[in-house]
Amino acid sequence: MTKQELRKQIKAILQTHQPFFESESFRICKNIVLSDYYQNAQIILCYMALPDEVNLFQIILQSQNDKKKIFVPKVQTKTTNMDFFEITKNISLTKGSFGILEPDSSSTPFDFKDYQNENILILVPGRAFSKNGERLGRGKGYYDTFLKNKLRNCISAGVCFPFQIVNEIPVEPHDLKMDFMFY
Repeated sequence: MTKQELRKQIKAILQTHQPFFESESFRICKNIVLSDYYQNAQIILCYMALPDEVNLFQIILQSQNDKKKIFVPKVQTKTTNMDFFEITKNISLTKGSFGILEPDSSSTPFDFKDYQNENILILVPGRAFSKNGERLGRGKGYYDTFLKNKLRNCISAGVCFPFQIVNEIPVEPHDLKMDFMFY
């Protein structure tokens, strides 16, 4: 099966499971917060969910309550780059690329070099994942481009609904594997 065929298959599966998105998002967020990966992290790189992704808004609120630094992405639509910016209770979010809420660029940008001595948890969305951490994204390469610079103190964790787990993902050399999965 090609990547495009798998994306199409997962899209159809997601449409049939839409009534479960809210309860599953709540369950997955609870598992993330209870995990050692979250507990040990000082910094969380999170995503703002599209309508068919696990909603991590609870993680953002919990991270702020736990005094963790939390960063969310802002994509550069003319490239495959995205930057992460810190969000605090004072930072406003506006609809940006793909209709996703993004912070304004006046907030603090994330740079791996600035946080070499802190544990970082990167929560990564995907169209599908295999149980051994292979990831199928939406095809633009934003996360693969960003994650190629991650350091040893970073854990990349794929986040998806259980019905997005498949036996095998067609991978290419540039596709990065997740260190852990939450589903």
